[in-house]
Amino acid sequence: MAIHLDGQLAFDVPRDWQEQTVVRYAPPQRGPGEASSQAPELALTSDAMGADETITDHAERRLHDLAKLSDGFVLRSLERADFEARPAVRAVFGASIGGVACEHHAVFVQLRERRAATLILRAPRRDLAQLEPLFQRMLASVRVAR
Repeated sequence: MAIHLDGQLAFDVPRDWQEQTVVRYAPPQRGPGEASSQAPELALTSDAMGADETITDHAERRLHDLAKLSDGFVLRSLERADFEARPAVRAVFGASIGGVACEHHAVFVQLRERRAATLILRAPRRDLAQLEPLFQRMLASVRVAR
């Protein structure tokens, strides 16, 4: 067994399991009845790319998986880009989360050692215009470790 160790937890995991890091940020709830699907969110995952997968292949596979798990999934745009001089793909898509129509801005970035980071910013469609400048500022602040 291998050991996962971070600043707060340690636990055993099988040696052949791959880390699939997930980090999520969201603002404080506005009120006691607000569901998490009604709040904006930033989610970051990191996982292994397939042996022959390009970052475009990886992004398309992940979006396909998301489409299968989401209600009303609509891919609005998908474009190849460079992000901090690394191969990347940007995508915009819509999907319903907990019955709330949401818009998602995603960036898939190829990292070292055949890993990919996926950063997804989500907001209820009704709040997107207000949050768009914040989303753009957050994306502009991302730096890839050399």
